[in-house]
Amino acid sequence: MRLAVELEAAKVNNHWHAYIPGFSTFWQANVSQRTRAEALIQRCQETHEPGSEAEGSLSRDFRLIEGELASYENHWSAIKKCCSITWFRFAVPYSKLDGQQTSVFVSAIVDNGHEWMRVLSITERALLVQMAEADFPWDEPDDDDDEDDGLEEVINDEETQIEVLKSAKQLLAAAREIHGGYQHRVRIVLPNISRGSVPAIDRFLKRIECLGDDHISLALECAEESQTPPPPLEFAIPNLLSHGDAVKVPPLTPYLNIDTSIFVALTTDISHSHSSQRKWRPKILEDVGDEAEHGPRLPKSLYPLLRRHTLVCTREAAETCLRMVYDASTESEVSRIEILLGQEDRRGKQDDKLTFLERVLRQDGWPIEEKDDEATENRRLNLVAELQKLSCHPVPEDLQLPIRIVEDFCREHVADEVRKGTLPKVVLAVEPTLNETNCSSFLYGWKTNHTTITCNRHAVKRLGNLVKKMRWSRDAEAAPIIAMDWARGLAKIPFPGEVLVDEMVAWRRSNLHRSKVPEGFGNICKLLRNRNFVISSRMVAVPNTQAEALAWLRRSHDIHDSLQTTEFDKIYSKDAQVKFTNFPAADGLEAIKQIMDAAFGQLSYMKHVTRQAGDNYQVDNRIWLAVDITYRVKGDPGNEDINIPAAGLVTIVTEWEEAGKIARFDVFLDNTPVREKIASVANSNSQATISPSFLRPLTPILTLQLADSVSTDAYSPARIVARRLPSPATPLKHLTTTGYNDWSTSIPIGFCENAIKPVTRVRARKHLLDITKTLCDLPSPSNRF
Repeated sequence: MRLAVELEAAKVNNHWHAYIPGFSTFWQANVSQRTRAEALIQRCQETHEPGSEAEGSLSRDFRLIEGELASYENHWSAIKKCCSITWFRFAVPYSKLDGQQTSVFVSAIVDNGHEWMRVLSITERALLVQMAEADFPWDEPDDDDDEDDGLEEVINDEETQIEVLKSAKQLLAAAREIHGGYQHRVRIVLPNISRGSVPAIDRFLKRIECLGDDHISLALECAEESQTPPPPLEFAIPNLLSHGDAVKVPPLTPYLNIDTSIFVALTTDISHSHSSQRKWRPKILEDVGDEAEHGPRLPKSLYPLLRRHTLVCTREAAETCLRMVYDASTESEVSRIEILLGQEDRRGKQDDKLTFLERVLRQDGWPIEEKDDEATENRRLNLVAELQKLSCHPVPEDLQLPIRIVEDFCREHVADEVRKGTLPKVVLAVEPTLNETNCSSFLYGWKTNHTTITCNRHAVKRLGNLVKKMRWSRDAEAAPIIAMDWARGLAKIPFPGEVLVDEMVAWRRSNLHRSKVPEGFGNICKLLRNRNFVISSRMVAVPNTQAEALAWLRRSHDIHDSLQTTEFDKIYSKDAQVKFTNFPAADGLEAIKQIMDAAFGQLSYMKHVTRQAGDNYQVDNRIWLAVDITYRVKGDPGNEDINIPAAGLVTIVTEWEEAGKIARFDVFLDNTPVREKIASVANSNSQATISPSFLRPLTPILTLQLADSVSTDAYSPARIVARRLPSPATPLKHLTTTGYNDWSTSIPIGFCENAIKPVTRVRARKHLLDITKTLCDLPSPSNRF
């Protein structure tokens, strides 16, 4: 079992201890029991005096471990018959009637969280003793007596110590608190108790099973069922590790709940116009491109869901869309939202905003109960015809317009609905994570069991994950929601001065170099793909997943590790910036390449290995990364590997032809070991040209060099040159003390003056080495990370 868990955990890059919560504890306890049993067997082989204390201790330990091993065997045998296990041996928290927090033990949570199983090893004899202590009524009631008062008194005892009854009541209380409103099962396995042998026990167990209800069922599995042998391990283990059936899509209920995102999809010009026949705002080009490539979305995917169903919404959903439309949308978008909400006399924006909202939200003359009325049906067909006039795609005649506003459901109603039982208790934890609009739409659909249709798949995913976490289930039933795999925004009126983009294909061809997308880099952007041309192989793909981000980083690292700048245009935008901690940023691709050429000249080898990459690139196109960098300094006789940990923040361009390239790179690390090695190599080689400060890639190098024109006159100073060089090999033909000021730090370079002894190259070189030591201790560009 452990080997299988390790293999499954490796597939998702997880550790086996965490893959199935509680399994490692269960496994370690079994290993411990085996070790104790083996030690006991060794003790049994030793000779003991009859009646001695050692023999008595051995007998007690033997009985103890025999009972414990039998209990573990019962647990494992019962678990092997299950499927889709999500937790081993878990203490489920719940609240008592007095509000005190406590917990109840569950042997396993199985069937993807839909069933709690508890194994009780209590024997028949022990159960009878507990029943007797509780004054159990052994005599059955008369046939004409419908009530078993004595039994009910035992059942209703809140302080009962009968283990089976106590466990059943605790499990049901916890299940109702956590799974209230859901279908859930509680199963108690009693491998040492048989039905039919003791009538009082049969009567007692039958009454305990009645404690369950239609939502939370309770089953007691006695020896007859539990003695059925489990399947062989080659079948049992895959069953336990399977995730069960795929998550079921909610049914299309007679009433479909429409949220704001669907209102927008039905309203926007993007859904109702040919993309090549008009100009578009640049910010919506992705939606326009998706419509051109995968669309038309309405007739292909949305209309088939909506047609023939009564469409309803909350007031919050309708009002949110109306406010968005009124503020900035086109005239055709305003007309469509009026049609969708049943306005036969459309006035557009002739009224002020409040009047517009009141008029459209009233929906005069459209009660739900008049749906089958002939006059109402004719009015509905007129609305469909009006919508058709504003769309280039066919609108189905059985689209049940208008979308009716049926309730003003909002956040304040949630607690009352939970108390009434129309919403499950888990909603109390879900509600704070939703905004006002999603809270209104999603929870109204949950309350009424109307399937909600939405384009907001990210909110649906968050809601589902939270419910699964709360209920320890992989496929816990959340609100009945169908989420489309696409979304739309409003076309809107362009802002003053905003440049509209003409015909998508012409825009693509004028802005992209096309060949192919490198493996692992995903889509540059949905709007860039078209069968008529090929996408660029240049590194311009914006990462959309963790895998794509790691692939992007590998490509970037490979280019840096080549110690060449010839391919920098593949990863840096023309206006890229690189910044090391609090030092000024290097601006522009050419400046970065010049700096890098100088830095690479100090190295013979560099290798980046990514340790971790953050996942917030999907939110704001930034990647946090942690890497280990290995350096080798050029000229090092020992060719020593210097390993330095580093961190960085990469901001990526997301639009136009440079999408996917670096806009800004902030780097953080301490490169002192590399700087010291460079200085050591330079010192040992006694070279006149010394680069005391090694700068990480993208950082300028401060080079000190003895000027060629150093005077040998005893009374003239020999100035030491300090300036940035295009490369370490570039000689200086003039004297200067400037150059370091470029880094906002002014230092005295110094003079090599001596009024008694002539200044020689040897003495000047020695003074230069002294200056080198001083510079290495100053806050220089080499510390920029």
